Amino acid sequence: FLGLGPGQDPPASLQAIVVAREPAVLAVHPQHPLAARRSVRLSALRDEPVVTLTRASRLRTVLETECRQAGFAPRIVAETSDLNVMVQLVAEGLGVALMPRSGGEEASDVATITVTHPIIDRRIILVWRPGATSPAARAFITLAREHLGQRAATT
Repeated sequence: FLGLGPGQDPPASLQAIVVAREPAVLAVHPQHPLAARRSVRLSALRDEPVVTLTRASRLRTVLETECRQAGFAPRIVAETSDLNVMVQLVAEGLGVALMPRSGGEEASDVATITVTHPIIDRRIILVWRPGATSPAARAFITLAREHLGQRAATT
């Protein structure tokens, strides 16, 4: 399984199906001026202090790439290797954070806002090397396709 952000594709030598998609959201302190909004453009981050994951994470790469394409560099004030710590820093009012929706679902002390223009999502991809799969792996791929139904899309 691979997690891929916008513009990222699995290696051409592998076959793949998408097993899940998860949109990114903007997490803010509940008293932040953006907290009452249902959605924001990514450009709303332009002047905001940003809390993010370390450079080793795909989320950080996606944040920097998407902000650069929107014409600005994020103003990073803190970074961590732990998504839960990132949420806590947002809850303390240190900054805002771009994060997977699931990262904010359990956090009652932050508000999450849909990010639009561009829509940023993470795809979870099941990949395999054609011709090099065992019978058990082929059975697993078949089951994955059957159980995913319409959601399974070849990348």
